[in-house]
Amino acid sequence: MQDAWNSQIETVEVDARFTADKEVILSHDYTIERESTGSGLLYNQNYSQVQQADLRDRHGRVFKDSQGRTAKFLTFSAALDLLAQYVTDDGHGYVMIVDVKGAVDDQDPTDPIELTQRCLDILAAKKNPQLSKAVVFKLKAKDAVDIGVILPFLTGRYCRIHAAIFSFCAGVMPPIPILGRSLL
Repeated sequence: MQDAWNSQIETVEVDARFTADKEVILSHDYTIERESTGSGLLYNQNYSQVQQADLRDRHGRVFKDSQGRTAKFLTFSAALDLLAQYVTDDGHGYVMIVDVKGAVDDQDPTDPIELTQRCLDILAAKKNPQLSKAVVFKLKAKDAVDIGVILPFLTGRYCRIHAAIFSFCAGVMPPIPILGRSLL
């Protein structure tokens, strides 16, 4: 992500997934063999187990940064901290699209609504309105309709604005009262 933003690529799409201990990490695949030196299903491993694996580049080589450090799976929180360095005071600049991944098989306990709520909680804990403007959540249509259940419970001005924008983009009724009554 940092290489993309340093190259002035303004938008990066990432996939958010849960580990077994409910840490939100970024991983395209639900198995970690292709992306790292580790193996197994992501949802069956704790974050500490996942962190033992080194990330691979697209050629299968262990990825190292300019200082020679091996790359590890990134938490959603760490990705937000990185993004915060690229967002301007007026909220313009770089964007992270977060693709919220649901269950991939019958054994996967991942609930996309719970994962989205956890991501929103992590984002809100940053207490950075400019950062909040730079994050967009992407869900499958069926999950987007279901998520209307949690949106009314979001608090704070920026969360309510995001809920309204999300509702509009997802094609669900907004969770804000209009003319004194909720449309939900």
